[in-house]
Amino acid sequence: MGRWGKVRRVRKAIYSLMAGAGALLMIGCGSGTAPAPQPKTASSTPAPLSSLIGGPQEAVLRLQRGRSTARFQITAVPHDTWDVRINAPASADFEVEVLKSDGEHLWLLETTHQREACAITGTRVHCFQRFAIGANQTPGRWTVIAKKHAGSATSVRIEITFHRPGSE
Repeated sequence: MGRWGKVRRVRKAIYSLMAGAGALLMIGCGSGTAPAPQPKTASSTPAPLSSLIGGPQEAVLRLQRGRSTARFQITAVPHDTWDVRINAPASADFEVEVLKSDGEHLWLLETTHQREACAITGTRVHCFQRFAIGANQTPGRWTVIAKKHAGSATSVRIEITFHRPGSE
């Protein structure tokens, strides 16, 4: 096994541990009320960093039939914890990564069939990942990329929410 194979295995193990902890937090912190509408910040108009804390930066991406890629941009807030929520048809299988402003790639979700991060409810798959302080040392514009390798066309909702430590 080459160096990159080992790196990928270590990353998968770390992400799995973070996802498990995030899933436990999500189960224990559920609420029966619907969230208030939040302003969408994936536009070209820059928003003050303080306004990006606590509200999702989100997009609904359309992935065409077969191999397809779609992307949107967010503004990352430095040194905060952050969540990724993904909602899609249960039949969809795709991956999600981020291209940070410094050129680094960060895998957010390797597949929507990841048991430790995703659950199927009826005809939908819901994925949740929580990233701890330290996973965001590169603030600024990030590009969120969803990639599908095969299958029918589908639409996916991706939300990324930054939190101040202790506020979530």
